[in-house]
Amino acid sequence: MSNRAKIGLGNDSRNDSNPCVAKSDARGIAYGVRLRNIRESTGRSPQEVADRLGISLLEYDELEAIAGTLNRSTSLTQLLQLSSVLNVSTRFIFEDEGRENDRISCKELCTNIKSYLERTGTGISEFEERVGYEIRQTLEDPAKVMDWNVDCLRFVCSEIGTNWLTALP
Repeated sequence: MSNRAKIGLGNDSRNDSNPCVAKSDARGIAYGVRLRNIRESTGRSPQEVADRLGISLLEYDELEAIAGTLNRSTSLTQLLQLSSVLNVSTRFIFEDEGRENDRISCKELCTNIKSYLERTGTGISEFEERVGYEIRQTLEDPAKVMDWNVDCLRFVCSEIGTNWLTALP
């Protein structure tokens, strides 16, 4: 679970009408279903994946079964571990095809955020309120991006006009 604190109106501050909130890929396949399909294609059981990740079977089952759980409760570090266990890229968990070379690093993402703040005259507190997450410390230490969950990454990237898939680890 990500330790990034939600600010503003809590978990209800983002809803399904927000274009940033997605629980499925472009073809309408839920991320949890994609994850299950990937896991099944590797021949691994849910228990085996849970054990390799160091989480309970219930926690893993929720990633596959409950819409939005993968986005909200998995840090980017945990997502990277999951993709390693399943031997796929993090990006493949969310979309079939992508330009794997089309990536930006955590440092580049933070540079882009700082440039956006400067260019638009937006203060960090206002930005945090818009995206619904506290990110101030991340701007000082880009490695902390890996503590974010997928939704945080999506909302931040949407605000600055960056494709969130390019910022996945």
